[in-house]
Amino acid sequence: METIHDYLQKAALKAGSGNKLAAVLKTSSANINRIFTGTGFPGDETIVKLAVYLGEDPAKLLLLKQAERAHESARPVWTGLLKKFAGAAAIAFIVSTVLSALPCLAGGAGPMYIMSNAILASIL
Repeated sequence: METIHDYLQKAALKAGSGNKLAAVLKTSSANINRIFTGTGFPGDETIVKLAVYLGEDPAKLLLLKQAERAHESARPVWTGLLKKFAGAAAIAFIVSTVLSALPCLAGGAGPMYIMSNAILASIL
């Protein structure tokens, strides 16, 4: 499983440097340095900005952050939630892909159905 540090490294490579990443995330270079050296941890706002910058779901990275920071006794619970989230996201992707292909399969006829989060949640 990837870590928040792994995502930060990806973002720094994408941005070109830690200083440029700090500017993208609208935080200080010192804050980014503390995160990279392990003497600090990003706040929720920074995690959300990081996720958006990388094209990731912010909820996934927020869950990952909690899993990494949780006390040893609670870590399995957070990790379990993260795995459930990843599974639900995969199912949502598959369902949306199949549903978007339906008009093509029907020769362009028929309406496209969009499954709401509530319906998807009831399936899971």
